[in-house]
Amino acid sequence: MARARCYPAERALFLHPVVEAPATLVSSLPPAELAQAAGDRAGALAAVVPEVASVLGTVPAEQSRARTYRRRAFDAVATFPRRLSGARPLLLVLEDVHDAGASTVEFPHYLARHAVGSRMLPPGGCVPALFDTSEKDDTASRAAKKRPVTGAVDTHRKTHPRQWSITSAES
Repeated sequence: MARARCYPAERALFLHPVVEAPATLVSSLPPAELAQAAGDRAGALAAVVPEVASVLGTVPAEQSRARTYRRRAFDAVATFPRRLSGARPLLLVLEDVHDAGASTVEFPHYLARHAVGSRMLPPGGCVPALFDTSEKDDTASRAAKKRPVTGAVDTHRKTHPRQWSITSAES
């Protein structure tokens, strides 16, 4: 699982905190697995996730114009977890999305479009008011308030069992 939290003061930062989620994965991967997952996008990934360069060493910087930088960054940050999910299921969690900037809000849509066929559950969103139990105190609403992400994962696992299966060769 990769997790990151949005903060109001960081709204103006490009793809922040989306890049924090891969950064947590980078520190836990062996360099060979990181190199394989980053692949041909290592330069673009290292430009937005500096931890990649600190583990892999010098990574050739990608030369791109300002107008293509955004596309290459989105592609690199989306490709990295998708490739990692080939070896094991991966859950990406972005908390407090209501505090996110524009690029962070746009990224989950981009990621979901490019994660088809992978064993990755891209981040989604929920409206905190949906989990407000101040007026109702039934068991279901209490459970939803305590476990909105876990509930979404459980639902996804039931509706997409093949994406979550681990064969004996992978375990």
